[in-house]
Amino acid sequence: MTSKILTDILKSNKLPKDELDGFVKNFIGGPLGPIVLSLVALSLFIDESSDSMLRFLFLSVLWLVYNLFMKYTERNITRISTGTSAVLNRKIIAILKAEYKLIPIKSFQNYSEFEVPLVFGFSGHKLTLIAVDNEILFNLRNIGSLYRAPYFFGLDTYKTWGLITRIKELANQE
Repeated sequence: MTSKILTDILKSNKLPKDELDGFVKNFIGGPLGPIVLSLVALSLFIDESSDSMLRFLFLSVLWLVYNLFMKYTERNITRISTGTSAVLNRKIIAILKAEYKLIPIKSFQNYSEFEVPLVFGFSGHKLTLIAVDNEILFNLRNIGSLYRAPYFFGLDTYKTWGLITRIKELANQE
């Protein structure tokens, strides 16, 4: 991590590609499922009524579009307004690290990456927090196991809301 990369993140509001962006892991965990489902729909329902085939195919295509959208937007950064300095925002990040038992991956200046424990200490998400003046930049991505989908069936949303709410609470205390 260099200062130039950090500046690029701040300008683009998007994280750079990393170890979670490998093609094979993402293809098998993301769009492959809907593609296979579409092919199964076509082969199974070729002799059936076209109405049920079209419904099944529509759901498969909808799932594919959702997967592609989630993959396209998963590196986007959410800006959480705190109204405090970068120094106080780093303290907020330190409090979050202790409260949520976050496992540090790497840290550079105001940039921190953590693994978020899921169940039984297994890592389920990668959390990126960047402390800047008046805000904390936030990104939460599913790590997955063998293959990686860009979402985790609602758990991402639940974790994101919880962390954002806690960051705002801590900022209001400062």
